[in-house]
Amino acid sequence: VLLCPPTCVPMARIMVLCHQSSLNGTYLESAVRLCQALEIPTVILIVANTEREAQLRQGYAEGVCHSFRLQADFDFVVGCDLRSAVSRVASWRSCSHLIIERQNAVSWWPGWNTDLLDQLRRLSEPLSILALPEATVFEVPPKIRGCSANLLRSGFTGTQMIHP
Repeated sequence: VLLCPPTCVPMARIMVLCHQSSLNGTYLESAVRLCQALEIPTVILIVANTEREAQLRQGYAEGVCHSFRLQADFDFVVGCDLRSAVSRVASWRSCSHLIIERQNAVSWWPGWNTDLLDQLRRLSEPLSILALPEATVFEVPPKIRGCSANLLRSGFTGTQMIHP
């Protein structure tokens, strides 16, 4: 799922959100592969309840990025609601795009497992949100890797990426 603001914004910096207590390796791997293929500066944002939890997740995320040779900046926010954390860090880091994990299974209990996409949909920044499905490894076609720099110079945006 790709949500875009009404105005087209060129890709400047991508933020990858890691907010769950148990990180899904396939989601993070897919997000890192995509960032690597697009050759766009990347920020990994970790939102956690405690500093210790944030540091553990950051170590894991750094390992995944290192294994794919992706240079990324890492930020973590502790004890803040998810929407505020994403909004503030996206603004501070000048992020144009956000990658999140979209969970397939939603709990039948009201309010238990609210959809992250719904929570982040109304952010005030002109931020495009790409929701990758959980438990699906995203393979980056070599064609994107070879031409991503030329596409970016010509004003390539996330909205064009979905429509080949």
